[in-house]
Amino acid sequence: MQVCSRSIRRETVIAAGKDPGIAGEQVDEPGVVARVNIALVKESAKALLKLQKNTGLKKVDIVNRAIQLYEFIATELKEGRQVVVRGDDGHEVLVKIFM
Repeated sequence: MQVCSRSIRRETVIAAGKDPGIAGEQVDEPGVVARVNIALVKESAKALLKLQKNTGLKKVDIVNRAIQLYEFIATELKEGRQVVVRGDDGHEVLVKIFM
């Protein structure tokens, strides 16, 4: 689900709470479209570190995948579909997700 791009795009980094016309700063980075500075709650920070340890991925890659997965699930639920998890034995469990 990851999108790769080798082109370099120009982006504007916007400082939180400031006017983009004033705080904007131009940077060149491969594939970067937007930057976000976030504070994670304790449970999310722990989950991120656990995912990093288990997958070997960088935090930025985990967050990018999480956002894409969230968008996919939100779209599927909006279309009236359900999320189901199937075990190795074929047993299915309906996952209730409240958005």
